[in-house]
Amino acid sequence: FADSVDLASLDDAQHAHVPYVVILIQALDIFRRESGKQLPSSREEKDQFKQLLAKMRRSDKEVNFQEAIDNAYKVWVPYEIPEPVQKVLQAVGSSGGRPDF
Repeated sequence: FADSVDLASLDDAQHAHVPYVVILIQALDIFRRESGKQLPSSREEKDQFKQLLAKMRRSDKEVNFQEAIDNAYKVWVPYEIPEPVQKVLQAVGSSGGRPDF
């Protein structure tokens, strides 16, 4: 879905309503092409990523881009499924995915 949004072709109102997650995904694609790295890791790279987000914004009034900048850390912070959830998923998988009624 994120790749289907063409930011350049949107009018200003549409541009201001693109979900920040889409903006983060597209900015990460640009970062990967330009740097050759998967994720920003150093402080300098993280700052560059945030600057990239700021450059993508058309106006300071676009709250969605500020949300993207504020949540940029979610791009490089690893996420793990909590262990209790993993156990539930494994239990469901071992039961064939059918409820035991």
